Amino acid sequence: MDTLPLEGDLHHPQGLSPRAPGRGDGWWVTTVDPVGARGFVLGFDAEGRRTDTIEVTDGARIHPGGCGLDADGLLWVPVAEYRPASSTRVVTVTPDGDVTRRFEFPDHLGLLVPRPDGRLVAGNWGSRTLLLLEPDGTVVARVTNPQHLVDYQDATARADGTILATGTGGAYGRDLGGIAILDDRLALTLLLPVPDRSPADRPVTYNATWCEPGASGSTLWAVPDDGAAALLRLDLPI
Repeated sequence: MDTLPLEGDLHHPQGLSPRAPGRGDGWWVTTVDPVGARGFVLGFDAEGRRTDTIEVTDGARIHPGGCGLDADGLLWVPVAEYRPASSTRVVTVTPDGDVTRRFEFPDHLGLLVPRPDGRLVAGNWGSRTLLLLEPDGTVVARVTNPQHLVDYQDATARADGTILATGTGGAYGRDLGGIAILDDRLALTLLLPVPDRSPADRPVTYNATWCEPGASGSTLWAVPDDGAAALLRLDLPI
């Protein structure tokens, strides 16, 4: 497993995305500061140096969740109240760090990722319900998550419209990491454990992840730890 230290206090990371299509221009990390009750989008260059600290706190909405980049380079971020069955404001962030409010949603959205067709895939608290949304927040479909092993926390949209969703669960008395593949109707097609642990002994899929597809598998990038933390890299067989 490769590691890249990221500069500064990362608080409690929630989402990870490249700053632009491909990985060469650095990274976005969404994070919540539970002590200060504030939410941020942090920018880093390819060497891990902090370039941006963008506050996205919106009243009681302090929890920016799992995020994703669209074809125009906009980062879509759900900023929710830090409790289930609450509310969310979805914002976008430009490569230069400008924030635009997009829509409000009457539930906690813990992750949100744009698909190549422009629609948004979202999950509520623990991703017990998965949603397909139009860019204005209109609900196209709701799907009950059929499994309870892994609560999805972040996701990556692939070019074919399928979704790689990552997260953790508490089965067998210990946090387990996992990754799922969802088809274009948000149906579960594959669920695999990810046993690798972070330097703080968390599952590498604890929260913030991004998956880069390759010829014979995927590369997982993750920021599972709090505070002074690192970007981790490992290879997956899917």
